[in-house]
Amino acid sequence: MGGELRQSDGSGTGGFSLIELMIVVAIVSTLAVGVTLSVGRGSGGDGDLDRFRAAWALQQALAIEGREMRGLRLSPKGMEVMVWRLGEMGGAWQAQGDLRPWQGRVAVSVDRPTPPGAPDIVFLPDGRGSAFSVAFAVGSARCESDGWAELTCG
Repeated sequence: MGGELRQSDGSGTGGFSLIELMIVVAIVSTLAVGVTLSVGRGSGGDGDLDRFRAAWALQQALAIEGREMRGLRLSPKGMEVMVWRLGEMGGAWQAQGDLRPWQGRVAVSVDRPTPPGAPDIVFLPDGRGSAFSVAFAVGSARCESDGWAELTCG
């Protein structure tokens, strides 16, 4: 009929050693991390638009909930969250966290002069904000608000 099945006594050379399996797992893990990072980075500008939308919505909600003035300082280099803090000598804008750089090109236009150290977009505790327009290089996307209406992007 054919070949017989024999039970191995463990001294054979068939199969993989533990070292070989660990090397394969390490290589596959490294490749998976590389793919995840490159997919998450995307093409550049689309991530900027999504991050801006999320930051705008979060800062508006935090201003209303915390009953405090909050803001976003925008520059061609990046975006920075700011909070109005009262002190002994009055109040001042303070940055919260680091400047988050854009992945692509971004152009900012505000309808009022911005004093040095102040954010470009201000969120008031009553839900209002300052008027602005932000243009993102990828896909010619633009986000804007008149200060009263919700954010519109297109």
